[in-house]
Order: sequence, then C-alpha cells, then structure tokens
Amino acid sequence: SWYKQIRERNSKIVFIAAGVLVYFTEEEVKGLLTNLADEFPGSDFLCEIYSEKLLEYRNKNIMKRENKSDLLLPMKWGVESGKVIAGWSEKISLVEQYGFYSRVPATAENKSVLRRFYLVNKLGWFRIVHLRLG
Repeated sequence: SWYKQIRERNSKIVFIAAGVLVYFTEEEVKGLLTNLADEFPGSDFLCEIYSEKLLEYRNKNIMKRENKSDLLLPMKWGVESGKVIAGWSEKISLVEQYGFYSRVPATAENKSVLRRFYLVNKLGWFRIVHLRLG
C-alpha cells in the first residue's frame, strides 16, 4: 500500500483527503482509516464528508444528464457525521467537525458564496471532519 512508503514513523502526520473519499465504498474508507490508525498512531486525518441524502440527490441528477462527463462519476460513500466514523474503531476518535466555509469570515467579496453554504451547512450535507488516529 502507498502508506508503507512513508519512512518517517516516529512523527505525527497530518493526512488530508479532499474530494476523494466519496468515490470509495464504505469498506474501503474504513480499511484505509483503520490501517492508518495502526501504522501512524497519534496522527490526524482531515477530510470532508457528504451526507447520504446529498449523494442520493447528486447521483440521481447526474444520471439524468444527456452529456455524462467522466468528471461526474457517481459517489459511493456518504455518512451523516464524523461520530459514525469514530465508531468504526477505538483507534479513531473525532476531534471536531464543522460546516464548509463556516469558519471563513464574511466579507463583501465572499458574502454571496457563504450565503449558499449557509443552508447546506444547516442541513448537514457537507462537513469537514478532523479525526485522531491511534
């Protein structure tokens, strides 16, 4: 596996998975996180999670499109909360989770973008999750 190539084993590592985990199955994500927890205790893992409702909505709508782009592959894994992920193993704990852009200060330039994410965050469709491994 790719993480076997990481030589530094005595340091805490921050792993960031952005925009990828939704294309794996739950079993693949679970396997990745439990393996990383075994190999790199004390390290952190940050990712975004998408709710199952959002995946259902998105996947249904991309199938309706006439022009199916390779960039619009169906998403496979969704989860409602980082608490669910932490429940997979005693070696995975939830440090925190928060909505997309919820920590970005509003300015005149970004106010319209932040407004779009307000409802999405309220519904819990997207979240950033910070996990501690090991």
